[in-house]
Amino acid sequence: MKNKLLSILALIAMIACKKESQETKFDFVSSCSDCQTEVVKYPNGQIEWEYQIKNGKKHGLARGWWPSGKISSEKYYKDGNMHGPQKSWDENGNQIGSSMWQNGKIVE
Repeated sequence: MKNKLLSILALIAMIACKKESQETKFDFVSSCSDCQTEVVKYPNGQIEWEYQIKNGKKHGLARGWWPSGKISSEKYYKDGNMHGPQKSWDENGNQIGSSMWQNGKIVE
């Protein structure tokens, strides 16, 4: 009985450690104080994309919007490469995709 309990506790600890390592394995840039912001607009003036630029490369948060003004995409860049979580939504606001990137390569 004691061995079963120890096995269960060890399994719970392994799962918790694995989950923690997945949550902290990326050092993505959520904000960039020395970045410039680049904005791309639709012909109607609504913002289509907003990027942070550092040394001529995308760096930090990038957001996209549908012509209606609803968000379409949110992604992170590091030195010009996608790096961190990426999410996308349809025109009704329903999340339709998500992925994780590391140094320009999809990992999840």
